[in-house]
Amino acid sequence: MKKPAFTQFLHGNATPLLCLVLCITLSPIAGWAATAANTLIKNQASATFKDDAGTVYSVTSNMVETLVQQAAGLELEQTQSKLASPGGTVEFTHVVTNTGNGDDSYTLAFTQSTGDNFDFSTVSFYADKNQDGQADTPSTPITKTPLLKAGESFAFVAIAGVPASAVSGNNGALNVVASSTFATATQKTNTDTANITNKAILDVTKAISANSGKAGSGTYTVTLHYRNTSQVDASNVTLIDALPSGMVYVPNSGRWSESGVTVLTDSNTADTQGSSATVRYCAYDNSCTGIPEANNDADSSTTNQVTGIISQVAAGASGELRFNVSIAAGLPVSVLVNTGEYEFNDSSATTARFNTNKVRFEVVQEAGVVTNGSSTSHVDLTNEPITVTGTVQNGTALFHDFVWNTGNGADSFDITLTGSNFPTGTVFMLYQADGQTPLLDTNDNGIPDTGTKAAGSVTQVVIKASLPASATSGSYEVALKATSFLDDSKTNSALNQLSGISVGSVDLTNNAALGQTGVLGAGAGPESAAVTTRNTLPGSSTRFILFINNLSSAADNYDLKASTDSTFANVSVPTGWSVRFVDTAGNAITNSGAIAAGASKEFFAEVSVPANASTGVTDLYFQVASPVTGVKDIKHDALTVGEVVDVVLFPDNSGQVLPGGSIVYSHWLVNQGNVAKTSLSLATQGDSAGWQSLFYVDTDGSGTLTGADQRLNTIPSLAAGGSKLIFVKVLAAANLQMGASNVTTLMATWDGGASSTFALDVTSTNNSTVNIRKEQALDTNCDGTPETAFSTSAYPAEPRQCVLYQLTATNTGAVAVLNVRIQDATPAYTSFITAGGLPTLTQGALVAPITSGARGRIIGAMGTLEAGYSATLMFGIKIE
Repeated sequence: MKKPAFTQFLHGNATPLLCLVLCITLSPIAGWAATAANTLIKNQASATFKDDAGTVYSVTSNMVETLVQQAAGLELEQTQSKLASPGGTVEFTHVVTNTGNGDDSYTLAFTQSTGDNFDFSTVSFYADKNQDGQADTPSTPITKTPLLKAGESFAFVAIAGVPASAVSGNNGALNVVASSTFATATQKTNTDTANITNKAILDVTKAISANSGKAGSGTYTVTLHYRNTSQVDASNVTLIDALPSGMVYVPNSGRWSESGVTVLTDSNTADTQGSSATVRYCAYDNSCTGIPEANNDADSSTTNQVTGIISQVAAGASGELRFNVSIAAGLPVSVLVNTGEYEFNDSSATTARFNTNKVRFEVVQEAGVVTNGSSTSHVDLTNEPITVTGTVQNGTALFHDFVWNTGNGADSFDITLTGSNFPTGTVFMLYQADGQTPLLDTNDNGIPDTGTKAAGSVTQVVIKASLPASATSGSYEVALKATSFLDDSKTNSALNQLSGISVGSVDLTNNAALGQTGVLGAGAGPESAAVTTRNTLPGSSTRFILFINNLSSAADNYDLKASTDSTFANVSVPTGWSVRFVDTAGNAITNSGAIAAGASKEFFAEVSVPANASTGVTDLYFQVASPVTGVKDIKHDALTVGEVVDVVLFPDNSGQVLPGGSIVYSHWLVNQGNVAKTSLSLATQGDSAGWQSLFYVDTDGSGTLTGADQRLNTIPSLAAGGSKLIFVKVLAAANLQMGASNVTTLMATWDGGASSTFALDVTSTNNSTVNIRKEQALDTNCDGTPETAFSTSAYPAEPRQCVLYQLTATNTGAVAVLNVRIQDATPAYTSFITAGGLPTLTQGALVAPITSGARGRIIGAMGTLEAGYSATLMFGIKIE
């Protein structure tokens, strides 16, 4: 007869936790600017898996962060050659652009080249803020640019004095150097060359009336300014301007300074205007004949080219050719760069083709957003709600919204939910397109957002609405509002509706499941009278057989509780009593684990009473309640306690151990009778193959197993009220599989074997939980090899450097986990790399291949993750 007096109460989460990795749909990246300095790149992965009931679970990993450091960069334009006279000056136009990822300024310097015919007598730099190719007035020499934002440009003019000793045919060269003040080693050089001549010298500069504007805007005036800086007349002066794509010539807008307001004929090359000097003008039309084509014509024709041929520009004379342009509608954020060209007869021959200064026109960004339910059209469907029906109460309503960037440049969109009439207690979560990866705040304003998205792109946002148990049938709605980060006045919303909620329920029964023979206590409880009454003795325990019947239309899980209070306002049992719930494998549980819709699960309520328990009948109530939906049922049973007549051995134990390891259990042998017992024998039995048990008596009185404790098979005497502490050491063979279990019985007998008591130790190999860990390491040269240890800590990294992510899912449970999918995605401002054989998986395969330079999600289908095993996905990203 077994009489354990106390049993441990084990608390745990019956829903396995797994870990995660990332996901995104692959799309190519082109034309991305460097990620801004001090940007915090955040990344969090997810994973999905199924339990043995077929229920799908998802979990998220820890978040890792990478801080983008400032990196210097610049471009310097342009290397050029010009004509010059002895003793005169020559002007070279340049543009420096900040191609780094943070604010920077640039020092301007020069060196005289070697191997040429002369050094310049003076060299000075002057600002050209309006980009007209001429030094600003008043002219003050500069040696440094102003502070430029990332992507911003600054134009300046280098004016060099030619020594009077130079003669025709000589040349002198000048090296113009721009250096970053943030990182002085970052610099660029242009070489300017002056070729000395005693013939005609013409210089042409270009300007536009505005340096920025919106797509579809205009008109703007382009001016080609020419001047003859020599003492010789120039003839057949040809000015050519091939407009860049997106800049459109305005018909009949040509004017010449010599002919005033007279409109220059666009396409008649035989038409000349002027008196002492004339101009032949052609623009806009392919019908122009005999007109030179520009070397840099973006249209590869004269379709969008302006050409003026001036018969003569006298020595010392100057003038202008003007025309209008507009900016095409629908252009993305961009910079339209335009350079004119010119050639002329210098009194003896036609010169080589020269370039004007470069003029930049910035197409500024306009924000736009549409939120709807379509992945193929950005038509505003604000008044056409996205509808999801038939979602059960204990499930999750899913809404798939699409956010379209209808602006002309990259933008991110803050996502908020408004106008909800969902029941109080509904929990809303926002996810990326995979429905598993959380939507994060990538722009650090405290609001989840889409991350930076290219113009014209569409992003799916998934809303998960977890409904409370109190939800009833009805119609509910919530609006998803997308707000441009660039311009918060640009917003758009889509309405999401839910209808058709069904109500779930659960029924707790005795002895059998609903529909089976012998079922007791069907229907809602608690019952007024005990359905089942069990008998036990003080210092012993007994079991109630219980079945949970899931009457809902979706899988659910249930927390287990016991009390003497039928309302469970006070969850307690009599002093000294204990109740634990165990499954059919002998594992202590506090939650049922997943139970499929319409299915049932058997478990036991093991009630232990102390040796001094009062005799009589005690009402007990058992409750099952879903932590997801709140549905519950209460079962009314009772326990009758009899007299104390024997020795007890307690408690029963359960534990986990790795193969090749061991675990120690403690038991008390207590004489609860009123007379001493002598010659008590101890033994263990029941061990399965691969398991071994040893028992010891706490002979040194330390309370823990030590080398001084003895392996005694007999206890000579145990006085009334006396006790002995017994240790059972269970050893698992190294070749045991994960999930193997063993029951060791510790038996105490007396009265020559006529009386006995025993305790059970249930041991399984590694009956634990599942976890996931995400770590990162630096890969500055992007070769796929980590240069730092993998860690969850934040690392600093620069644009064009790489970070490796390592996601490790570990099943520390006692059973295999099925259909494991590790998911992750490229965070904002990054793209995939495939160097060094990345990505790598320790088991399974990628759902879809990834491409270097692309962005999106990555999914590793790991299949079955056995108990005690880990699976790892490693991939790399490059910071743009």
